[in-house]
Amino acid sequence: MKNIVFVLFILFFGCTGGEHKNTLTQQPIVANEKKIDGETLFINNCANCHKPDKDFTGPALQGSLQRWQNDKKAMYAFIRNSQKSIEQNSYAKQIFKKWNGTLMTAFPNLSDEEIDKIIAYCDNITL
Repeated sequence: MKNIVFVLFILFFGCTGGEHKNTLTQQPIVANEKKIDGETLFINNCANCHKPDKDFTGPALQGSLQRWQNDKKAMYAFIRNSQKSIEQNSYAKQIFKKWNGTLMTAFPNLSDEEIDKIIAYCDNITL
C-alpha cells in the first residue's frame, strides 16, 4: 500500500518539472444562468400535491390567481407560508377548511417570478 501511495505521489508531483510552466489557467466556475421554466418549477415544487387542471392532494392550480381575486401578494404569502397566511387571509382560511385542515408545504425560497412562471404554466397547459 505504501508503494502505491509513493508511486502516485511521484507521478502527481514529479511530472511538474521546473523547466516548463503550466500553460493552463483555471477558469472560474460560472453558475448556469439559464432561467428555469414554469414546467420544471411545477414538477420540482408542486407536482407531488397538485395537478394543473384538476384537484389532487391539493387543489388544481389552473385559475388559482383568479380564485385569489388577482391578489398576487396574498397568493405569494400563502405559497411561502400557508400557516401564517391562514391567520391573515379569509381565502386562505377557506382553502385550509376545504382541504380538511391540511397545511400546504411552505416554499419560502420561490421568488415572485418563479411563482408567476408556475401559475402561467398551469394556466396555459393543455392536457
